[in-house]
Amino acid sequence: TVGKTAATNFPTTAGAFQSVYAGGTQDMYVAKFDGLGNQQWATYYGGSDFEEATALTILPGDSIAVIGHSESLNFPTTVGAYQATYLGAQDVVLFTLNSLGAQEWSTYLGTVDEDEGYGVSSDASFIYVGGDTYSANFPVTPCAYQAGG
Repeated sequence: TVGKTAATNFPTTAGAFQSVYAGGTQDMYVAKFDGLGNQQWATYYGGSDFEEATALTILPGDSIAVIGHSESLNFPTTVGAYQATYLGAQDVVLFTLNSLGAQEWSTYLGTVDEDEGYGVSSDASFIYVGGDTYSANFPVTPCAYQAGG
């Protein structure tokens, strides 16, 4: 499950990727439960401002991809991220965790305007994301159906 919390006592587990609330108005959380409802692991995920996790998908090999949005300059991106820095207003964030809750990779995706991530899906080769943007300059690929404006 994914979501948002402002609780400083969210029930993270030993060895969590981020065991402490990072501050701001709210952090994301990610938690895994078994089929009987027993918590396997839980972690905060975020920087020092606003974050919200909106969706997840299971990837091949039991990793998960999580999408949401952030207003933090210090969201925990990884080396080699598609977009390592926050561009402003609000950026989409996408990250993966392995089956034990450890970070694999993390990136921003956004512009200087407000960008929000709401959907994530995958197949054997790719992760697909969806959301909304208030920018005419969102990074689209050549020959995109709608290139902006």
